[in-house]
Amino acid sequence: MTDVQTNDKQAEIRAAKEAIAGPVPLIGDAPATVLTLPRGLFQQGGWQRDVIVRELTGIDEESLSKVNDQLAFFSTVVALGTVSIGNMDVASIPLAERKFFLGELLIGEREQIFMKIIQATFGNEKTVPFTCTLCSTEQEMALLIDQDFIPKEISDIEQLTFTYTLRNGDVIEVRAAVGADQEETLTRRGASVAEQNTILLSRCITKRNGDLIVDPIVFCRKLGIKDRYAVLEAMIERQPSVQLDVTTACSACGGEQKIGLAWADLFRA
Repeated sequence: MTDVQTNDKQAEIRAAKEAIAGPVPLIGDAPATVLTLPRGLFQQGGWQRDVIVRELTGIDEESLSKVNDQLAFFSTVVALGTVSIGNMDVASIPLAERKFFLGELLIGEREQIFMKIIQATFGNEKTVPFTCTLCSTEQEMALLIDQDFIPKEISDIEQLTFTYTLRNGDVIEVRAAVGADQEETLTRRGASVAEQNTILLSRCITKRNGDLIVDPIVFCRKLGIKDRYAVLEAMIERQPSVQLDVTTACSACGGEQKIGLAWADLFRA
């Protein structure tokens, strides 16, 4: 049998197999599992920025099924899916210690890691259902994680603190909020939004006129509301956050839709 006849015979065999079992599926490239944070963690004399994440498994799903609130779900996903930061092996330490360690990352950086874990676990493409607020048509929108959820860039991200001048002329020093601040604020049972703001401010306002603050909670309670709002806004502006609001057009009426997603909306196949 000639080479041409052999090739033809092999092609016939492949065609017969496809006719029986269908075409051989094409396996796409595995999602990227490496992320470079804008600031990271200061360890061993330098900023550790390069993060490796992994795809979550059934074992992780079982762990997540025991989590009873959204914030704990978020932090558990970040802890389970993070393999390493710089040359630090995060996956080798117990989960509780891992959460504590990752709590030192900026809030916005934890959001970026969460997104990368979603990418590694479910892929880059997401299909999200929504109902048009104008014509009530139920439909879906297609999203790309790496294009539709771009983190905000912060120019002076390595600057640990910033100053703000209060209305009475006092100058306070404020540090960027990290994951541990967020968790302490949102896990206080029964705390109102205003009380949560007080807790967050008390943790992040470190000095007044160059001196340490003796009782941060009392100090933040006595701050004017306008000053409180301004400081909180400045803190938000300094986070490399991922914006979950997306804008799309209704496929039926063409009306513009702004849809606010939650982290749980993206954590699905």
